[in-house]
Amino acid sequence: MLPAHVEPRDLHVTAMHALFTEEADAAVRSILRDAVLAAGFELAIAWRLDREAYVLRCVATYQDPERPGAPVFEADSMRMTFSYGEGLPGLTWARAATTFMHDLASEPLFVRRSAAAMAGLQSAVAFPIHLGGEIIGVAEFYDRKGHVPDAPELGTLLALEAPLALGITRVAGAEDRGRVDRSLGLLLDVGEALGDAAELAPRLARVASRAAAWIGGFCLVHLLDATGARLVAVDHEDPEKAALLRQPCMYRSPALDSTKSPLARVIRTGVAHVLPETSDAMLAATMSDAEALAVLRAVSITAGMLVPIVWQGRALGALTLAASRADRRILRTDVKVAEELARKLALAVLSDRAAQGEREAALAREEHDRLYRASQAAVRAREDLLAIVSHDLRNPLVAIKLSATQLGREAEGDARVKGKTALILRSADRMDRMIRDLLDASRIETGGLALTVAREDVRLVVQEAIDHFKPLAAPKGIQIEEDLPDEPLFAEVDRERVLQVLWNLVGNAIKFTPEGGVVTLCLRREGSSARIDVADSGPGIRSDHLPHVFDRYFHAETNKATGTGLGLFIADGLVRAHGGTIHVESEPGVGARFWFTLPIEGAG
Repeated sequence: MLPAHVEPRDLHVTAMHALFTEEADAAVRSILRDAVLAAGFELAIAWRLDREAYVLRCVATYQDPERPGAPVFEADSMRMTFSYGEGLPGLTWARAATTFMHDLASEPLFVRRSAAAMAGLQSAVAFPIHLGGEIIGVAEFYDRKGHVPDAPELGTLLALEAPLALGITRVAGAEDRGRVDRSLGLLLDVGEALGDAAELAPRLARVASRAAAWIGGFCLVHLLDATGARLVAVDHEDPEKAALLRQPCMYRSPALDSTKSPLARVIRTGVAHVLPETSDAMLAATMSDAEALAVLRAVSITAGMLVPIVWQGRALGALTLAASRADRRILRTDVKVAEELARKLALAVLSDRAAQGEREAALAREEHDRLYRASQAAVRAREDLLAIVSHDLRNPLVAIKLSATQLGREAEGDARVKGKTALILRSADRMDRMIRDLLDASRIETGGLALTVAREDVRLVVQEAIDHFKPLAAPKGIQIEEDLPDEPLFAEVDRERVLQVLWNLVGNAIKFTPEGGVVTLCLRREGSSARIDVADSGPGIRSDHLPHVFDRYFHAETNKATGTGLGLFIADGLVRAHGGTIHVESEPGVGARFWFTLPIEGAG
């Protein structure tokens, strides 16, 4: 049972303590116990994803001892496995979102109805457990009442996702036990250091020292102030290299509008930047300060990551963690640990600033409460949206596509039936694209958008888009013209996301261009950026609509305005995540021109 002095908001701390002091399966059970007692449920079950068998297996269970009565249901669950989409665990896995079942007896997708009825269980809630952006398990909570968790209860449960993820990882042996334990030790030590009553500067120094030892290299903490990004803490596991990193050149703040500096980009976009491996050429391409470049070469960097320090969408700074050992790799769990470390730093920075004056602290608490309520409302709205998208749209959509495909196969020579099934499949694909747009828009707004960047020839990316759309434009007699440079134009980009931007812009151009018209794609270097233009000879856009074309859900007044109205909003978010900008100009009756920029490798 939770100690009397531990409140629901402290569950994360007690969970991390259990992970560090108990065996893995016992720690997971302790986390379930605390969640059950704090949120008022009767029974909890944790499942882990067996990737080889591609099923969910029971890891641990916990039943409130003051409300016993579900031993059969608990025993049945421990013996069962669930495939993708099967039962409540499999359904939550497939939806990738929180799932509610208000009446288990009448829920056709709930396969343990008999055992639940014997135990008197009536309602359930389940949520997926993520690690590094992937689902690795599911947590379920049951009650004898029609228990629909309110926002604080749901927040209590969701706050335990990260500890459950680490616990399940240890149970499954998916990561090296020593590394997981070191990560848990880091977070516990950092929590203790930041919770100290000392001044912020020595606390940050302790964090940097501990993080440098964990990463096997160095740690830099930059915080924003009136002068820019100020280096406030630095350390290296090697004292001699730590002294190098404390030279005056390392304390110079980069221009926050720089397209060259990864630090400036991370602070500006709020998106983590991971470097699985580094090279001297990569360092030279990202550093304008020759002295600082010499220092980084001297300390040696084999891999690293930069994580934004943010709170409620407000940029506070950035955390840099870089390895100096050749055998140190950056794993998905490392990124999650770094993000948790950055979250703790954000809380410490805000607390320190709030403590500067009693009046300022009172105002900060009021603002925090307001933002917390707003964030909880946003979480509820987002969960509702994801539940609708995943359950009420995506699952029936899968059934429609499977049924239409089967009908098409059985129709054989019946052209009329084949035509109808083809129409159904096209409509279902369009609905699936709309669902993906909704999910992308949600990630952009909440700062959850991640990029997988690599060195790409932008010219080849644009050519791929041209080759894709030429056959689609031919039936309308639309000519696609291209103006591409002869020489490669390299940039660090997420190829699929850049293609997604082009898919949207070129698709819109073809849709609004009349038969026999022209769509032109142009790529050229413009200063330190690559500029990509998409122009059409369509009807153009009204001048009063131009300021709103990148707004969420915006539709121009046209009989061709279909879809979610999210395409240009997503395109804008994807371009900004790359550190670029997107623009539009148009003259009614002549056509429209969209263009966006991407920072060029080695520019500046």
